[in-house]
Amino acid sequence: MPARRIAAIVLPRLLCEIAGSGSSRRPVGVVLSASEHLSDQATLDAVDQRARKAGLRAGLTIAEARAYVAALDVRRVTEAQVHQALASVAEVAMAFGPTVSLCAPDAVYVDLTGAAHLAGGEEALAAELHDRVAQLDHAARVVIADGPQVGAAVARHATTLAQVIPPGQGHKAMAALPCTALPLDDETTGWLVRVGVVTVSDLGRLPRDQVASRLGDRAPLVLSLIAGHDPSPLVAYEPPRVVSEELSWEEGVEQQSALVFVLNRLTARVAARLEGRGEATRALVLQIQCDKGIAHLRGVAPQCTLRVDLPSPLSRADDLLRAMRAKLEGAQLGAPALAMTLQAPLVTRAPRVQLDLSRDVQASPDALPVLLAELSAEIGADRVGVLALQPSYRPESRSQLRPIGDLAHLRRSSPNPTLSGPGAAVTRILASPHPIGQGPIAIGDLVVCMPVALEVKAMEFDVRLHGVDWWTSSPVSRDYARVWLSNDSGSTGWVFIDRTTGESWLHGWIE
Repeated sequence: MPARRIAAIVLPRLLCEIAGSGSSRRPVGVVLSASEHLSDQATLDAVDQRARKAGLRAGLTIAEARAYVAALDVRRVTEAQVHQALASVAEVAMAFGPTVSLCAPDAVYVDLTGAAHLAGGEEALAAELHDRVAQLDHAARVVIADGPQVGAAVARHATTLAQVIPPGQGHKAMAALPCTALPLDDETTGWLVRVGVVTVSDLGRLPRDQVASRLGDRAPLVLSLIAGHDPSPLVAYEPPRVVSEELSWEEGVEQQSALVFVLNRLTARVAARLEGRGEATRALVLQIQCDKGIAHLRGVAPQCTLRVDLPSPLSRADDLLRAMRAKLEGAQLGAPALAMTLQAPLVTRAPRVQLDLSRDVQASPDALPVLLAELSAEIGADRVGVLALQPSYRPESRSQLRPIGDLAHLRRSSPNPTLSGPGAAVTRILASPHPIGQGPIAIGDLVVCMPVALEVKAMEFDVRLHGVDWWTSSPVSRDYARVWLSNDSGSTGWVFIDRTTGESWLHGWIE
């Protein structure tokens, strides 16, 4: 059995990223709480870089922090938001290992045992995993070690973005860490510092029985981590069936270019999650939340929902953006937008395409599906499809546009009856017959085909339809003829005389 190898992905700024500290012009402190009302005695769980430079740190109460920095901007983050952010990272990490686990509030673990060679080694895998997480706009550190807690402890104090601890060397990596890296309460950590035990190596040099008596119930786990032994199990994460990403901002936006920029970020996040899951989506739903006050004054809805049904499953960021961008650019917002949510509600297995090595130029297998998705977004999914043959003697009913989504359930077309008599086949049927006049036509007559009038040079009977669709309210009885007209293209007209009314009609061309 290969040695156990776990990748620990630590997100040191996750709470500040969820709270949107980058959009604030003041120092930001974050409180992890389910209550909307925050008292002055609530404890800060995280502070951003500006607050840290001002001397603030996590663990202070709001009253204490504002005593130092009166302009502190305190924001609330819920556990549900933290879980959703960690879940997004976990879905990206699913592309690297079979088991992914969440560890609130800032870590995700991936079991890489026996899989590192697929990415070119552990160093290359750690670097690629960091780059994938960065696509979700998260600052991250990745450490590969023998256990999850050892990797997370090293990652929280690492100075590099990606690091690999060789197998069996976890105790050396732990020795250089401060005692605060161990899972100890503040009281025990403070006592260790007061007696001069600053690093994990200092604690490891103390007698085990004395350390165990002081650490209490945490002693077995702490001593195991000091020795570099970490058998902690991973609880597998199961992703939801609907992929959703959301972005919000404080000031309203109406410019299309700004909305497309936000859509670009959302599609990149959704695509990264779909790629990690090995899945694709058959639909995209974009919800735009507008300013409710301005929407009320203008008498419009405060929310706009745009949906695109994709003819073929797509997962790449560029493809999703092209499909949804066409729909967004055609939408008219009644009020400035404050938030956008992109959902992939119809998730399915991503199609696998075999590489073609027999040609110098490789055609993209996604080119046609993306083009169809753009057309569906612009003109409607019901207007994009393929023509399916229908068993009918009526010429205008012999084909029907079937949407792309119905092709999986489309049965094989049955043999169609002959459209015309012997000779060249009819190549083009007009969308609707063009009236010529009352009564039969003869050689020398003029056939008005806007914007010109053509003279009939020759005629030949083609086929007769008698009582077609007799069970309906509009049966068909027609005599079709081939008519050679005085044109330079060499085309032959296909006309018929309605045997019920006696009118003549131009129905198609034989080229």
